[in-house]
Amino acid sequence: MKRNSPLFAGLLLLLIFLVACMPSDAGLDTPAPPLATETEVSTIPAPVETTQAPLASPSPTEEETPAVEPTQELTDAPLSVDVAIQVAYIKDGNVWLWDPVSGARQLTSAGQATAVRLSDDWQVAAFTRQVDDFRSELWAVNADGSDERALIGADELDALEVQDRQPTTRGIVPYRFDWMPGTHTVAFNTQQSHEGPSQLLSDDLRLVDADFDFDSLEQITLLPSGEGGDFYFSPDGRLLAVTTPDSIDLMNVAGSDRRRVLEFEPVTTYSEYLYYARPVWHPDSSYLLVAIPPADPLAEPAQPTTLWESPAAGGEARQLSQLEGSTFFGPEAAFSPDLSRVLYTERVGEPAENMRELHIAQVDGTQDQVYLTAPLMEAAGWAGDSDHFLFRFGQDREVRYAEVGGSDRPLIAGAQLVDVRFVDPQHFLYIAASGDNFELGLGNVDGATHLIDTITGLPPDFDFNK
Repeated sequence: MKRNSPLFAGLLLLLIFLVACMPSDAGLDTPAPPLATETEVSTIPAPVETTQAPLASPSPTEEETPAVEPTQELTDAPLSVDVAIQVAYIKDGNVWLWDPVSGARQLTSAGQATAVRLSDDWQVAAFTRQVDDFRSELWAVNADGSDERALIGADELDALEVQDRQPTTRGIVPYRFDWMPGTHTVAFNTQQSHEGPSQLLSDDLRLVDADFDFDSLEQITLLPSGEGGDFYFSPDGRLLAVTTPDSIDLMNVAGSDRRRVLEFEPVTTYSEYLYYARPVWHPDSSYLLVAIPPADPLAEPAQPTTLWESPAAGGEARQLSQLEGSTFFGPEAAFSPDLSRVLYTERVGEPAENMRELHIAQVDGTQDQVYLTAPLMEAAGWAGDSDHFLFRFGQDREVRYAEVGGSDRPLIAGAQLVDVRFVDPQHFLYIAASGDNFELGLGNVDGATHLIDTITGLPPDFDFNK
């Protein structure tokens, strides 16, 4: 069957529709809800306002710091890897794969790979490859290193119909890509590539099946430019949240039954990009939560961030609560894996002091408590369950592991962590800066670590399945 065959495209749409219509008790193979189980440590520094001065000391004041139990130094003992996991990562422009049994192995050799995502069944890695300064392509390779193939090339991307294409556009490139849960179909949207800083999304959504033969790969435009946006699959793979700068829609993965669940005033970013909300699905796919910053994050007095819940079964989203102060600049409000709690920071005191309160609250706004007040405080997400979380403060930016209502300690003593993602409540993957290099490793909350690989250059993109 030839490329762009209407019959082939129709068959693929039928398959997607059948997936969307499966009964609720038909489980998918290892559905993975990344937004509910992974924790990323933001590398964005706390904002420095024009009236702020650098701090002479990073230590919190005694009046504002609650009593914390003395820290017990973590050990440097090697980690006995007892978790089934597969990690894909970029090294020297190529895709590598690591697991505890086989170790690290190189999957591609042509270079220029920039980002990678693993399919749920561990069988295929999708990745982007840079063609030149302004263009990139979407590729795939099997987990055994075979059948490296282009899913959509630079010329095909440039030929896509894009709404409001700018005269300065130098190429159309993938913006975000991910696997449709339980399938080998890659979903992606695009953006226009320009010289200088900019981010202009095409507001589209396209699908490509990585299992077709190299000469007959079929692409489907699920949502054309101007009708899509950013996208978030439900963990069971049946529904899709589509976000734009002023709205959130829900729809079936086949593209039907689209409905508007939330409208809001666009958020002023004071930069050359538009803000797209990032909803989080509940692990059972029954509903999603989203935090919407105020329209003007720099307004005085500070305006609240609002939390919303949208049921998957239908109906409009309802507001759950408000967080005092904007959470836009720096890490956004983070929902716990079971979506019962929210972690956020709030600025307090004079701007020159750079003081922040670290808050933990129920998503309905009750039981809001301040865990710690400190300079340059930064919430860094949840630590694999809904009772432990990460944060850092001061100038050394050491990531600390804390228990709700309990004490805290360094996650890895002495490590300069730039990325942390929890695999389960005990294990996490991390990227640590080490001189001119970055170390990708697996750790546990007791302090033991296992080095996976050392990468030179920029912090590597990586993905995992377990």
